[in-house]
Amino acid sequence: MKYQSQKIALAYFAVAMALFAVQVTIGLIMGWVYVDGNFLSTILPFNIARMLHTNSLIVWLLLGFFGAAYFLIPEEAEREIHSPALAYVQLAILILGTLGVVVGQCRRAGTARVCRTRPPGVTARRAVTRPLNRLTAARPSGGAVRPAPRPA
Repeated sequence: MKYQSQKIALAYFAVAMALFAVQVTIGLIMGWVYVDGNFLSTILPFNIARMLHTNSLIVWLLLGFFGAAYFLIPEEAEREIHSPALAYVQLAILILGTLGVVVGQCRRAGTARVCRTRPPGVTARRAVTRPLNRLTAARPSGGAVRPAPRPA
């Protein structure tokens, strides 16, 4: 590295890669939830896993862009950045803010249980077929759509 302030990018990239690992891990867990509906359902509700999965994507991309900026700006300006300490403070604020959101969401879902994806006792198949049964029961032919009469 040509400039000492470019080392700031390493911290940003390390946190971004950790969040990428979180995103992939949570994605694999969510995929397994579709195979086995009760997998970790009491420890990690599906809505919290979905929140972690999507928000970690946003935050690791943001941190990657910040890291790229902190790497490229000294190179293009041909001088050190003004305050490397401020860049580390920004990283700390982003990490603490992200952790605050995650802990707040997990606490809210853990105490109130208002964010369930399905009512207790309802399987995924039953949750999907129940609305379909209502639609087909409303049709006069028991599900088949009658063709329109042809004009004479």
